[in-house]
Amino acid sequence: MHVWPADPKGERQASGLADLATAFAGAKPGDRVLLHAGAYVGPFRPSACGAPEHPIIFRPAGDGEVILTNHGDDTASVVETQPGSNCLYFEKLTVRGGRAGIRGIGVRGTVVRQCRLYDVLYGISTGTEVGKFECQDWHVADNLLTGRDQDRRKYVKDHYGAGINIAGRGHVVCHDRVGNFWDDISTDHVEHPSRSSGLSSPTAPRMPSTSTTTT
Repeated sequence: MHVWPADPKGERQASGLADLATAFAGAKPGDRVLLHAGAYVGPFRPSACGAPEHPIIFRPAGDGEVILTNHGDDTASVVETQPGSNCLYFEKLTVRGGRAGIRGIGVRGTVVRQCRLYDVLYGISTGTEVGKFECQDWHVADNLLTGRDQDRRKYVKDHYGAGINIAGRGHVVCHDRVGNFWDDISTDHVEHPSRSSGLSSPTAPRMPSTSTTTT
């Protein structure tokens, strides 16, 4: 399944989807959505739903950098998965601008790996409201996240945001490089296992070996 930006760098095939928003809404379990090089302007609100054994994967087609952006609109996330849009994988994408790069609302099994996120207040966020732990079983690995906070030691009251804001239960965060955020990795609202009942341990997706630095 192929998607091209509004201003593609190469020739666009007639068989491709109309746009990325269409793919985010209409992809089916097991689909691999290949994004061709260029900028895709959001914000995007994925509502498609994969399955644990058949996730929906969004990754570059291989002809150049894929950039998802909403041009720095600090009132909205660039990508914000909607309730029930489980088992979506985001791989090797560049996400820039916006309040958050990739944010989830009540979803399970999201994977964000080998992505680059920058010029955001929050890079990757499973957080909703304080005390609500609706996201589960995310896998966040091998990403490069760069925030806007060049000197977080100054003007503390005016500074906020986090590179990875992880809330909920069953999440795995590893081998990410994070910098220039007020809080690089926040676990303030992680639900402790003792507060849960009747829940099985999550099974993380298999990750390829990497050589990135753990933060």
